[in-house]
Amino acid sequence: MRNIRTRGESFNEVLGDHNNIHIIVADGHHFTDPVYLLDKATGSLQILRYLGVTGPSSKLRLRNNLPLSQDSIERSLSILSNLGLIDRHEQDSFPFAKIHSLSSRGELFVKSSFLEWTSILIKKI
Repeated sequence: MRNIRTRGESFNEVLGDHNNIHIIVADGHHFTDPVYLLDKATGSLQILRYLGVTGPSSKLRLRNNLPLSQDSIERSLSILSNLGLIDRHEQDSFPFAKIHSLSSRGELFVKSSFLEWTSILIKKI
């Protein structure tokens, strides 16, 4: 179980045996659609589109090229990583920046239509 925090709400993500992702909000509400998390993470779709168009990027590059606050970028990257849509790698040489890129699920997600998003997010890849 992983804890996910967005806009002051605390989520628990439970990966079930049937490839379902269940989100339980602290106040007891239950969501089975992970697209809800993307909606709550300001800028997550902008980051996915940016990584899909430009390729791997550092947080600084995202900050310089997207109209998002540092907090929004941090929160969105955390949620996108927890959903398996992006991967994070550290550069091998100075300045040792953390580089974010689309995962195979993320590439599939970016190329798909809106109606396919939920099935891509809950599919084991």
